[in-house]
Amino acid sequence: TVLNGGTSKYVKVAPADAMIHRLIDLLNYANHGDPSAGWGAFASGDTPVWTKIYVGGHSQGGAFALFIAKLHLVAQACAIDAPVDQNGAGIPATWLTMASRTPVSRMFGFANQDDTFAAFHTIAAQWSILGLPGQITDVDHAQPPYGGSHRLVTVVPERVSLRSHDISIMDQATPNGPNGVPLYAPVWRYACFP
Repeated sequence: TVLNGGTSKYVKVAPADAMIHRLIDLLNYANHGDPSAGWGAFASGDTPVWTKIYVGGHSQGGAFALFIAKLHLVAQACAIDAPVDQNGAGIPATWLTMASRTPVSRMFGFANQDDTFAAFHTIAAQWSILGLPGQITDVDHAQPPYGGSHRLVTVVPERVSLRSHDISIMDQATPNGPNGVPLYAPVWRYACFP
């Protein structure tokens, strides 16, 4: 199976185009361009040093981040407005329940509870399947460390579907404070990149 390093009958990806190869190329490029920045610490030959790598993403990228965390012991994983990984009948993807190399204590979720693009009830249900610690916590009325919760929400009603989905992370949608700093910067630091 694909999970065990095999191939898929649905897609063909050349090794040079695969995620791990591209990640190693990126790390080597960054290290070559600025060796003093320490990029070399994140790769050992052709292998990522996963325990030093933080993974995160928005929407489908958030699901990928958690999937990577299932396969590898990462420093931390952050899923924003994700996961919503299920079949047409609403059956959650099997990877959500598979054994995880990264403990759930290193996995976080953040979403707009009024997201009209990706149903929040599905995101919340999949956070529960994953076993993310804590209760749903509204970051609009709390400060880090949010009671230790890894299930963080904002509540922003937005009539434009995709914008409601992007509010929690995208530059063009996320609200800024009076100083121009995104309101969710403390959430991102806590959940994604401490």
